[in-house]
Amino acid sequence: MNRYYTIKGGSYISAVIGISSYYVNDSEMGTVQERLRGVSNQDMSMCSTDYLNAIYKAKGIPIILSPIANHKYIKKVLDMCDGILFSGGSDLNPLYYGETPSESGTIVPQRDKFEMMLLKQAVKKDIPVLGICRGLQLINVFYNGSLHQDINLANPKQEKHDIINLPKWHKIHKVKIKKDSHLARAYQVSSINTNSLHHQSINELGDNLKITAQTADKTIEGIEVKDKSFTTAVQWHPEMMFSHFKIHLRLFEYFVDKSHEYKNQYMNKST
Repeated sequence: MNRYYTIKGGSYISAVIGISSYYVNDSEMGTVQERLRGVSNQDMSMCSTDYLNAIYKAKGIPIILSPIANHKYIKKVLDMCDGILFSGGSDLNPLYYGETPSESGTIVPQRDKFEMMLLKQAVKKDIPVLGICRGLQLINVFYNGSLHQDINLANPKQEKHDIINLPKWHKIHKVKIKKDSHLARAYQVSSINTNSLHHQSINELGDNLKITAQTADKTIEGIEVKDKSFTTAVQWHPEMMFSHFKIHLRLFEYFVDKSHEYKNQYMNKST
């Protein structure tokens, strides 16, 4: 597949990818002296540059989306984007899957509301969606699935998945990729070594989803929506790994290609 299009003799990046950002409450920022920028009583919207670099390296145009839960804003966002990446971060509120927040970590209602609204409209438009870590959990819950609020408490004998005492790109365990899936077509391998930075995981699989990757202990590490052109998610963080292991760039390249295809289809319908 040709991953570039040409304007006036030059090769240009091919698709605009909106990336959901972290909503950081003022209470999490510490004292004025400890803050990176700003003053007291200022919440912050942030995004790891790992996501931006991965999309740009894959020849996409990354833009950071503000977590504003407003229908008009979300419509404008989806009109200007060719794909949406739901990033990692805080735990999703268990109330969304019918549980009380007993073992969850930090919950940010503002982000939850925005991303649920954004995902709902993205699904309606069938715009390409890639979820990473929290993004996978968000998609599963959106489709009426549930989560283990804490993996270690749900199954103390389960393999440890929240490895934070090694470099972010470090290989932790092997993930087996299912055939006939977007992940298999993207990575072009049947298994891959990944990092692992999550303390929650899928409990009950959501409606209309299929498992596309798992670890040896049966933790679900990849899912996709059955009847969508590309709504795929992984539990690991390939954006933290691609600069050390080029194979992890393949997922972002595949995503950007799908987003470019979506843009071409959208433009053809408009003409």
